[in-house]
Amino acid sequence: STVLGCNVSKLQAILPHACPGGVDKLGRPILFKHFGGQCELRKMLKETTEDKLHDYNWWLNEQYVRKLDELGAKKWVVIIDAKAWYPGLFDGIAFRFLKSMAQVDADHYPERLPPPNNT
Repeated sequence: STVLGCNVSKLQAILPHACPGGVDKLGRPILFKHFGGQCELRKMLKETTEDKLHDYNWWLNEQYVRKLDELGAKKWVVIIDAKAWYPGLFDGIAFRFLKSMAQVDADHYPERLPPPNNT
């Protein structure tokens, strides 16, 4: 299947995410986002545009909102896996993507995130 004109499996290979159905003690769905060594966002520009890559975050969040509705939950929990991340991944494309992602999440989904826990 495709999202925003790009094959989902290609998006998943670079920026894996999962909402496997698990919940925490408070009934909030647990989301996994992998920003590790495979997260070479510049490679995605062979498949899509930078603007559509930014829109991918919108699309993911809307999928997660549907999951909240299914569970009757109001917030989700995000676990970020940064295994094998290295500074070379943080180029201009990654900076713009992360900035856009933070802005979209803060502007449109702030009530969905519980306070951070860096454990």
